[in-house]
Amino acid sequence: MKAYTLGGYNEVGRNMTAIEVGREVVIMDMGYHMDKIIGMSDEERAAPLSELRRQGAVPDDTPIKGKKVVAIVISHGHLDHIGAVPKMADNYPNAPIIVTPYSAEVLKRMAKEEGRGHISKRIKVLNYGDRYHISNNFEVELVYVTHSIPNSSMILLRTKEGNIAYLNDFKIDFSPTLEDPFNKQYFKKLGKEGIKILFMESLRAEESSRTSSEKIAKEMLKDVINRAYQESKKGVVVVSTFSSHIARIKAVLEINKGRRNVVMLGRSLKLYTGAAVDVGLMDRGDIRVHTKRKTIMQVLKEIEKNKGEWIIISTGNQGEYDAVLTRMARGEYPFKWEKEDEVVISSNPIPHPVNIAQRYVLERRLREQKVRIIDGVHASGHARKEDLRDIIRWLNPEILIPSHGYLAKTSALAEVAMQEGYELNRNVLLSSNGKAWEIK
Repeated sequence: MKAYTLGGYNEVGRNMTAIEVGREVVIMDMGYHMDKIIGMSDEERAAPLSELRRQGAVPDDTPIKGKKVVAIVISHGHLDHIGAVPKMADNYPNAPIIVTPYSAEVLKRMAKEEGRGHISKRIKVLNYGDRYHISNNFEVELVYVTHSIPNSSMILLRTKEGNIAYLNDFKIDFSPTLEDPFNKQYFKKLGKEGIKILFMESLRAEESSRTSSEKIAKEMLKDVINRAYQESKKGVVVVSTFSSHIARIKAVLEINKGRRNVVMLGRSLKLYTGAAVDVGLMDRGDIRVHTKRKTIMQVLKEIEKNKGEWIIISTGNQGEYDAVLTRMARGEYPFKWEKEDEVVISSNPIPHPVNIAQRYVLERRLREQKVRIIDGVHASGHARKEDLRDIIRWLNPEILIPSHGYLAKTSALAEVAMQEGYELNRNVLLSSNGKAWEIK
């Protein structure tokens, strides 16, 4: 068996890992490096794959070039895990693309937007609890996990050389607001079955304690929105969260209870909420989702007439340059901020210097215009140190390879493993992009 760590081992994002057994390869995840992609125009994103690879926007799959890839399996629909599929899937024309139902809808929409709708014919939807026979060397199961996007999963590859568990991304949430609670009993069962290698995210491995439940985030959001309606009766309330966080967006609609008109602004909101509607995870009703600059300007002119009747759900919680909230803060739309307006940022900055800097600039611009900002109304979708420890104990893998992080983060997870009795360079392995491990 060989394990190829192709992306996400020198950075946060650009996730891609491959397993080779009997001269056949299964790829797990194929994502964007978000910091690279966010700064690109649509024309730059449409550059040849070789150029995107050179710029570090997509994983470098050179180590598996020419090998027989028999499947591409995607853990969930976040762009740092699924975003590069439309661009790279044609490199592996005979490989089915195996995903959960919601991720399938997200991928179909992305592929169509990029003019690569033909890859949708290769999508194989796999429900939780089902197994898919890829070949005589591989069988795959998508194991449900809680995260900040619906239908997230741990990829479980059953091979003749042992079981491979790929756990990017997750949190342990026993009180989620949209889907089922985390099933720790099934993880313990898989641990007894035996796990040869566990690839596990390390994004928040440096943070002590456990990650809070989404139920807590919803209560925080309820308190903040209700108070905003009381204190900002003449002002607009803007809520910005991750567009893929369907549970959080649904919470805003439920808390509003029809008290104000709701509008969604931003292209990624249309992508993710549209997919959620298609698979029955949410009902937008008559709520409009606007993506084009001209229509967004028209809507904001309408809102200006009576701000107190509106709540806006917008993109831009990370301060992304082209996102709607960022453009509003820069004054690029016909919208004048006033002290009665309130912006609720229902997310934390992704722990990367670029995101932290962008978020700082966004908040500074809003404060300069006297806008009231309520931030930190959030519960992370990523496991902290004690959650990671739980997984190690439940799955009890023979080998642990920390993933989804640069060295400080992967080292922090390695330290947790060593506290549990693992030894560095023997059964906990710190990897890097482009490295191949031969597992005997």
